Amino acid sequence: MLGLIAGIIAGTATYGYAKKRKTDTGTAAVAGGVTGIGTAGVVALTAPFWPLILVGGGIAYWVHNSKSKQKALPPAK
Repeated sequence: MLGLIAGIIAGTATYGYAKKRKTDTGTAAVAGGVTGIGTAGVVALTAPFWPLILVGGGIAYWVHNSKSKQKALPPAK
């Protein structure tokens, strides 16, 4: 379901962008369709890995932000 929604959004955005650049309707429709199908496929194929990606991203964020916030060396004695 998420792949379908992402595909529709990406395809519609591509079609709108192509029409804004004054492309003929057929070319814009093909570009939007191919982009939508490709996006839906990628989302569907990577769906099993989303929990791993989210947990890994959360851990990376936590490790990055848990370090000392010291920006410079302390004053010399």
